Amino acid sequence: MTETTITTPSWVQALDKYVASKPIEDVAADLGLKPEEIIMLVANENPNGMSSKVKEAVATAALNLNRYPDADAYHLQKAIAEKYGVPQDWVVIGSGSSELLRFVRRYNGDLSAVFFLAVSDGCASVRSRDD
Repeated sequence: MTETTITTPSWVQALDKYVASKPIEDVAADLGLKPEEIIMLVANENPNGMSSKVKEAVATAALNLNRYPDADAYHLQKAIAEKYGVPQDWVVIGSGSSELLRFVRRYNGDLSAVFFLAVSDGCASVRSRDD
């Protein structure tokens, strides 16, 4: 069995640990409120609820729940490629930044100068680095 050693760049080690917010039920108990009286914007909640267009799209999508979803997000990938004028196989879709970073690490073996996250939740301070 081969042992692999992974060294973490110093800039990654210096990142603040992500601290998740408490569940809304705990926040409500701490504040003496009901969960439905709280809007946790940190959790990307919409204080206005779902729009009727979203409800309709969800209802339509529910008709196909008996099928596996398109894991490659083909149509989204194609639209992004067309918008930015790049080949479709240059666009990688993932379920959050953590999944994409793991993918880059596995595929490339190193995170230096491979990615740039302009806006993200816990990874907002991660940028392409040379170290």
